[in-house]
Amino acid sequence: MKKRLNNIHPGEILNEEFLIPMEITAYRLAKETNLPQTAISDIIKGKRNITAQIALRFSKFFGTTPQFWMGLQDDYDLEHEKERLKKELSKIHTYKISDEFGRFAVSDVKAKYNSDKNTK
Repeated sequence: MKKRLNNIHPGEILNEEFLIPMEITAYRLAKETNLPQTAISDIIKGKRNITAQIALRFSKFFGTTPQFWMGLQDDYDLEHEKERLKKELSKIHTYKISDEFGRFAVSDVKAKYNSDKNTK
């Protein structure tokens, strides 16, 4: 039986991998990123999510990318919802299509998307 790892909130990563090793206080991060100190404290405590706005501010301050912070939040949210909806999701059956149709459908959608994107 696989042992599940705990779902880690991005605030814990912020605190353990950035603030503590860099000796940065929540107060300083709040001041440097022009965010309320309560917002930083709530993120660290796992009570607030990292939004796109916060991801942009953190990435600028820490020299990372906004995608890094959004990815942490997305991973956390998906794992949380997957666990919360486990019973309900188990009742949903995967729709199966033939390989030929599936490849055609996916490539058709990608081609249309790229065509629309390039014409804008």
